[in-house]
Amino acid sequence: MKKVRILLADKREIFREGMSMVLKSQPYFDVVHSCSNGFECVEKTRELNPDVVVLDTEIQDCNFAEAIAGIKSISPQSRIIMLTHSEKDQDLFSALKLGASAYLTKDIKIEDLVDDILRINEGEVIVTQPLADKMLQEFANLEKMKESALVGKNYGLSNREIEVLSLVARGDTNKEIAEKLYISENTVKVHLSAILEKMHVKNRQQAAIFAVEKGFISEAPPPDT
Repeated sequence: MKKVRILLADKREIFREGMSMVLKSQPYFDVVHSCSNGFECVEKTRELNPDVVVLDTEIQDCNFAEAIAGIKSISPQSRIIMLTHSEKDQDLFSALKLGASAYLTKDIKIEDLVDDILRINEGEVIVTQPLADKMLQEFANLEKMKESALVGKNYGLSNREIEVLSLVARGDTNKEIAEKLYISENTVKVHLSAILEKMHVKNRQQAAIFAVEKGFISEAPPPDT
């Protein structure tokens, strides 16, 4: 079995050397270099072309994002494992977005780390369960933000208010709107009042023009007469 060639980068010498000894004791791995410096990590990746780079978020001379970008630019086939104490959401999302294949915390068991390195070397992407939960929550938050953005785009107008506004944009009078929507003229006035308040405009003409410009109705309003 061909050994997985590993490069370690961590600013803490004791942890780095200890990890090197642990990995070297496994028959599957060959630790080709270890360092504390982000720039050295990138240069040694260029020189040694490791299969896997094990990188901490706290490295010297450059931040981990710069290191990941540098590694990926010169050796895109190298897998990057973030092995860190940090559970910051921003670190997690930044690392994965930049191309890291795993984000693992340093309390991981040795046997699990060995298994994860082998799986990652085969192309898998791995995130520990607590961090995976954070990712799922972030995705849920993004969906809520999309929904809120949609509401914001329409200024919170109801479907009925948008129907009224579309007819206003065509130049229909309150009476014509009432007849087409099978509602009273008074109800039309109530809807128009709500529309003006939600859109923060002074009159129906401004509301129609603004709605067309923002793209949530398609009819162009007639010119003032």
